[in-house]
Amino acid sequence: EVYDLRHEALASRVTTLETLREKDTERIVATRRWLFASVIVPLVGILLPVVVLLVQGGGS
Repeated sequence: EVYDLRHEALASRVTTLETLREKDTERIVATRRWLFASVIVPLVGILLPVVVLLVQGGGS
């Protein structure tokens, strides 16, 4: 009987940890999407024309 109670408690803890891990994974993916959309895309949009102008200016 004590074994059953311990087993149930352990099983519920494992289930809780699995749920938390899934939520953390979703949070990390959302953070990566935000980082890409908010930081990398605008930086490329700003730096790409500058690089193109510098390359064209250096060639002529």
